[in-house]
Amino acid sequence: MCLLGQLRLNGKRVGAKKEIQSGDEWTVGQTIYQVVPGGADRLGLRKISEDPKRISAPIRVHCGFHKCMTMYTRRIYRRAARVKRFSPMVFSGSPTRFRHFYHRKDTWLDNCHRFGMSSLSGNYLDLDRFDDIKAVRFIRDPRDLVISSYFYHRKAGERWCRYQDPTDVDFEAVNGCVPSDLGEGQTLQEYVNEASQEEGLWAEIEFRKNHFESMLAWPEQDERMLLFRYENLPGNEAKIFGEIFTFFDQPGWLVRKAQKDAYAFRAGAKEAKKGHVRNPKSEQWRKLFTPELNQRFLDLYQPLLERYCYPVD
Repeated sequence: MCLLGQLRLNGKRVGAKKEIQSGDEWTVGQTIYQVVPGGADRLGLRKISEDPKRISAPIRVHCGFHKCMTMYTRRIYRRAARVKRFSPMVFSGSPTRFRHFYHRKDTWLDNCHRFGMSSLSGNYLDLDRFDDIKAVRFIRDPRDLVISSYFYHRKAGERWCRYQDPTDVDFEAVNGCVPSDLGEGQTLQEYVNEASQEEGLWAEIEFRKNHFESMLAWPEQDERMLLFRYENLPGNEAKIFGEIFTFFDQPGWLVRKAQKDAYAFRAGAKEAKKGHVRNPKSEQWRKLFTPELNQRFLDLYQPLLERYCYPVD
């Protein structure tokens, strides 16, 4: 979890390594969390203080999903934030700061005003809560998200992916849900490696329930939002990031730098060799979803596919 601000345990200032137990109150800056039990004697943090009702600072945020160019986009924003020629007007927050908040919407809401640009994955934002917000959204065919996650989680090093007997508390850090068929003592990683491919893909569909629901919650059209499809990005990286940085009110020289970086870091052989990019091609689901699995997906999420004009047959 991304911790920003002074730490207090039950009202007393402490260091980040202080031991906590279920029932404690853990305060980060002005945000209060309750320490709650997860699975196998693990602990999690659940926010109990209220989210800010209004955010008046100008907010520029990239909203995407895990396995939808997250590492790629983060790299471009980070490089832009490191440029030395910033004036205080270039970014709305601290001039040379960018932060990726992964899936922690609570932490993002409390700290987004501190950064000129930020990014958040797998969540919906109520745009009317902000006085001045511009949000860029990247989406991908949900079935291809499932496939990419399935192969990634079979070898991923994230700690939560290797928790035995996980609960939803353990998966809050990634806004995920525990698949229903995980056996006693199993981790998500063990399950997707030991189950059949169809069973593993279904587990990934269950895991991403909150992500898919957030896709449906966003408004269909809003002048405060730009929407890009993953499928349209290859070959258009420079053009799209030129549009993004222009939409974010950045000066022309920074728009051109973002375009150059977007082209230089586009998905290809180098990224694939690093292991994070397995296969960037679209419509992989046509080969890997059985007819039965595809129908189960349609029973739950056909409205989602229709909303974003993805094929249902």
